[in-house]
Amino acid sequence: MVPDAPPLRLEVVRGLLDAGKPEAALVHAEWLVARVPAELPVIVNHARVLAALGRTKEAIAQFDAALAEDPNLQAAHVYKIEALVAGKQCKPAKTAYKVLAALLPDQPDPPNHRALVKARGFLDTCK
Repeated sequence: MVPDAPPLRLEVVRGLLDAGKPEAALVHAEWLVARVPAELPVIVNHARVLAALGRTKEAIAQFDAALAEDPNLQAAHVYKIEALVAGKQCKPAKTAYKVLAALLPDQPDPPNHRALVKARGFLDTCK
């Protein structure tokens, strides 16, 4: 892989987000958006960066755009819930959780599905 390969940059974005460095992740996310703007993982992770920077309205709009392309995209659902909670929109976050849960009825043990567990963790901060 070359240093400017989109898959590598995407992993850098994810790693920086996990490390709590959204400002640094933004540089790489914007690089990706400039080069492969229609890729759903790019859209979702750019939105995650925006949410981490407190730009929740922009992030939610991007998650919605990704979900318009692929309504079953679990990552977009999960991180949209996180952005809604961060934006203090608990009622829409709970509704979004129900939408996510409805996507997983055929999964074994749906209440413990990884996406639902992660989303519930975000909802736990709602009052």
